[in-house]
Amino acid sequence: MRFSHFFSRHPEHLTALFALTLAAPIACSGSDPQLNNGDSNVSQSGSAVVDNGGTTGAVGGTVSSTGGTGPVIVVTSDGGACSDGCEDKVVCGDGILQAMGEECDDKNTSSGDGCSATCTVEPGYVCPVPGVMCRAAACGDGMLAGLELCDDGNTAAGDGCSASCTFEANYDCPTPGEACTKTNCGDGKVEGSEGCDDGNHYLGDGCSINCEKEPKCAPPAPCTSECGDGIKLGDEQCDDGNARDGDGCSAKCEVEPGWTCTEKVGGDLVIPIVYRDFKAYQDGGHVAFQWTSSDPIDRTPKEDIWVRTTLGTAADTTPEGVSLLGRPVFKWYASCDGTGCKDIVPVAPVVQPVGTAGAAQCNAIKGAATGTRLITTDNRNVYFCGYGDRDFNSFSQWYLDVPDVNQTILSTLTLTKGASGVFSYDNTAFFPVDGQGFGNFGTTGHNFAFTSEVRYWFQYQAAKNATLTFNGDDDVWVFVNGKLTVDISGTHGRTEDMVVVNADTKDMDGNPLALVDGKIYEIVVFQAERNTSASTYGLSLDDFELAKSSCQSKCGDGIVTVDEACDDGVNDGSYGTCNPDCSRAGFCGDGHVDKANETCDDGNFKNHDGCSAACQKEKVE
Repeated sequence: MRFSHFFSRHPEHLTALFALTLAAPIACSGSDPQLNNGDSNVSQSGSAVVDNGGTTGAVGGTVSSTGGTGPVIVVTSDGGACSDGCEDKVVCGDGILQAMGEECDDKNTSSGDGCSATCTVEPGYVCPVPGVMCRAAACGDGMLAGLELCDDGNTAAGDGCSASCTFEANYDCPTPGEACTKTNCGDGKVEGSEGCDDGNHYLGDGCSINCEKEPKCAPPAPCTSECGDGIKLGDEQCDDGNARDGDGCSAKCEVEPGWTCTEKVGGDLVIPIVYRDFKAYQDGGHVAFQWTSSDPIDRTPKEDIWVRTTLGTAADTTPEGVSLLGRPVFKWYASCDGTGCKDIVPVAPVVQPVGTAGAAQCNAIKGAATGTRLITTDNRNVYFCGYGDRDFNSFSQWYLDVPDVNQTILSTLTLTKGASGVFSYDNTAFFPVDGQGFGNFGTTGHNFAFTSEVRYWFQYQAAKNATLTFNGDDDVWVFVNGKLTVDISGTHGRTEDMVVVNADTKDMDGNPLALVDGKIYEIVVFQAERNTSASTYGLSLDDFELAKSSCQSKCGDGIVTVDEACDDGVNDGSYGTCNPDCSRAGFCGDGHVDKANETCDDGNFKNHDGCSAACQKEKVE
């Protein structure tokens, strides 16, 4: 096309050409002082015409404005490329936002990070600061973007995806924009926030009842710890009890950039506890539950302890082959009925647990060396091999999940931190499973027939003299590193005992615990409530403190974390930067016109809609 013909048909562009001639240094060098200032990497390279909205002057070779509203970018219908003879210098990925050719520029040409390979803003993102990574447009918009770990389409907490779009425990959030779903811990499938799921409700097997990793213990050796079990050891920089990135402590137990992590317990200690509810014998239930005021059993004398003094190992099973790993083991491998007791004969591959005796060594009579005892209370009419229960099979059910015999109830026990730093729980009316399981007993209004199990791991330091104190009114056993150290078995009134863990500590057989400084060990408390007269429970831990890592982001360090909208390391709140609290200061694209820097702001980063990606007015022709 000849230029004379073009201007004869479009005289309005003759003035524009004059303006373009004056603005050529701007169009080709990208140096508009009104757009490319100290607070923003914004250039106008690639725009066709700059019209100041008033008169055009040529003072010093710049475009002046008399309207006081800043420049108005005129875009031709073909998109507004450079005029003939001017090389378009829009370079996507150079970290400089070219106002008429780009909506964003995050200094790379990768898609999927908010700014596409062609420098357009991707759905769910905002890119307010050229040259740095884009951010999620908003938590709760249903689009997973930026550092969000989840986005369920709302900002409500307690539904699996938090108000800051991070995972909450016991949920799975597989599809952005859809509601999170409750995970089923114990179904054998690792989902959502679960660190593990071994398909059972047992503590002490490496995977907790909350589907969190536990230290793995095989006494007499110390426990071993792995990343994600909540115990910081060895080369771990942190351990927050999960295997997720983005929360300050990575899936590899490394402190993530922009975070600090500490292991100090700040408040109360909340630990998992497993209750197993039984039917009372009088209701057709377990022979060892319930006793009445005529109960012939009291606290077991030391010489008549009826559990093996070491916890079950991987080799120990019931006669049916059910593992007793980490469970108390009955002392005699015998079965009893109304006629007496006899040896259990295992069928291969099952073997008799090491350290258990036969029926001839039963010890159910207080103070006697051996002998069985006929229990007639409540028409039981059954022989007991041990001082507190009938036989090996009967006692094995106390701390195993046995359908139709007991019901498992998962809960937590909160130990309050006192002024001296001791964590304690003390309850003289301990009825944690009232109205649950098989229900309350008779007209008592309470559920008395249950057992409980608590486990806690600690780093041994002999000089600390860590002390565990327990009181209860029925059976209690405390094992440290798999060895029995406290025995308050039998159905009795409230009784207290304690263990101080140091170099002099011995088990119930009189053998030293032989713990190694700095190593991790397990302490286990087994309890049973079997008598209807009362129910008490007290537990205190002194100097057993061992906390998970707790991580907090560092606002002002120049590293943006998932809970920060912005962090440029200066955080002075100036235009296009970050506020002191790591929220965004005013920026182009926030929907609010900043008169000192913008002539418009339509809340997006689009060109050709009347307000450019640089927040300058456009006139589309």
